[in-house]
Amino acid sequence: MWVMIALIPSCLLSILGTYKSGVGEILNIRPECPKSVLGLPGSCTLLQQCDYYYSLTDVQTYKEHFCDFDGYAGVCCPKGRRID
Repeated sequence: MWVMIALIPSCLLSILGTYKSGVGEILNIRPECPKSVLGLPGSCTLLQQCDYYYSLTDVQTYKEHFCDFDGYAGVCCPKGRRID
């Protein structure tokens, strides 16, 4: 699965640029974003902290929900559906 590559700690993602994966990081700031993986407003979260990351079945789907999370590759995750 393509998303597993993104979860390697030293991996830099280059889907829409170069971003850190954020594995092992704890970032408490979660800016709001307009379209989560469920199509509802959400908050930008590190990829591995969104329990809906498995629904990002391909790179195109990820691009639709991608958010720049302070230099980390984030995903717009439905509010209340994060793994902390």
